[in-house]
Amino acid sequence: MDGIDALFIGSSDLTLSLGIPGQFTHEKTQDCFKRAIAAAKAHGKHMFIGGIADPEIAKIYVEMGAAPCFFPGADSQLLLKAAKEAGAAFSALGK
Repeated sequence: MDGIDALFIGSSDLTLSLGIPGQFTHEKTQDCFKRAIAAAKAHGKHMFIGGIADPEIAKIYVEMGAAPCFFPGADSQLLLKAAKEAGAAFSALGK
């Protein structure tokens, strides 16, 4: 489709839709990503995956042909992690 530069699939949304929430290495998940990667390549597009924070799992999909650019986790998870780290750092100031 003209105007589409890349395909992006959120792994959490995908696994939830498949009825296997969070199972990023399940064969159903891998099959979906494999087909999406093939479709993107067939049209000269890149396939990006969101929500996989484990580099070993990400490697599976890069080896399948996904773009080596991942969005590791939901924004809420990343913000919560940063807030906890900042809170711990400031708490340590008073000790």
